[in-house]
Amino acid sequence: MKVSIIIPVYNTKEYLSDCLDSLLTQDGTINDDYEIICVDDGSTDQSLEVLNKYKEKGIIVISQKNEGVSSARNKGLLFAKGDFVWFVDSDDFVDEHALEIAYKELGEDKTTVLTFQYASVDVSSKPDNILNIISKAAQLLPWRCIVSRYFLLENNIRFNTNMQYGEDTLWIFFLKFFHCNIKELNSVFYYYRMNPTSVMHQKNTKLKHFDSMYEMLKVYVSLYSEYKNNSSFDVKNLRCRIYWSIQNVLFDAIYCKSEKERKLILDELKAEELYPYPLQWNRISLKYGMKNFLVNMFSLLFPCKYYYQFICKIFRFFE
Repeated sequence: MKVSIIIPVYNTKEYLSDCLDSLLTQDGTINDDYEIICVDDGSTDQSLEVLNKYKEKGIIVISQKNEGVSSARNKGLLFAKGDFVWFVDSDDFVDEHALEIAYKELGEDKTTVLTFQYASVDVSSKPDNILNIISKAAQLLPWRCIVSRYFLLENNIRFNTNMQYGEDTLWIFFLKFFHCNIKELNSVFYYYRMNPTSVMHQKNTKLKHFDSMYEMLKVYVSLYSEYKNNSSFDVKNLRCRIYWSIQNVLFDAIYCKSEKERKLILDELKAEELYPYPLQWNRISLKYGMKNFLVNMFSLLFPCKYYYQFICKIFRFFE
């Protein structure tokens, strides 16, 4: 059994050695028991130079022009030869016994996805000196699981390169939709640095977020059209995701699209019979956020074909 560790790299020279060293100290022999594939995504700092210094230690280095983290992960998957793959971010680090424990668990049954816990740590933490565990979280993310490479290839599961936000959510959804066999561990394998300069912590660009949510909606709709009559798939959950995506698209459009553009969006959704969409009674609650609460309340109080225009005027007025 072999694990391919895929690391997309972009301008993380300050933390890159910590990440690679934590992987090189794993039990087993690199390139026999596991391989480390680093894909430099057009870094403009000295990240590529750091990677090249690690080549002599057996790390595979691939360089490409800047195309985004999804493209870098997909490129790494193309070169992977392991039975399983693990996507690791280049500014994080892993526990020294992670692979030893993973091999034992993966060798026991037909697990396709092995999940484990992660801890959010202070950005100044080092693998040998973890200063502050900020939190432990249960959200499933690409770097919080080791996945069968054959399962990914068989179901054509890749990261969507047309999305800059939400691509991880969509990738995890595909794992579950295609009935992966998940095995959960309570062990903390992964240390996630809370890095305020990383892409994940930069202020969202509203237009890019809108484009990503619209892409996600199109993917869900296409998938629903293909599997809606197949009882072995969770199409009910897929429908809910479609409605949720429509809400995100419409609310993003309030802030990044003109009134004329919003009308075109509505016309397109109507043509696809996606608007008006059914009221989600179970989501009329503040626990889902003020945005979702308002959209569902207004869809209850006003005729469906008017409530979006009404909400737009209110949000624009208070902007």
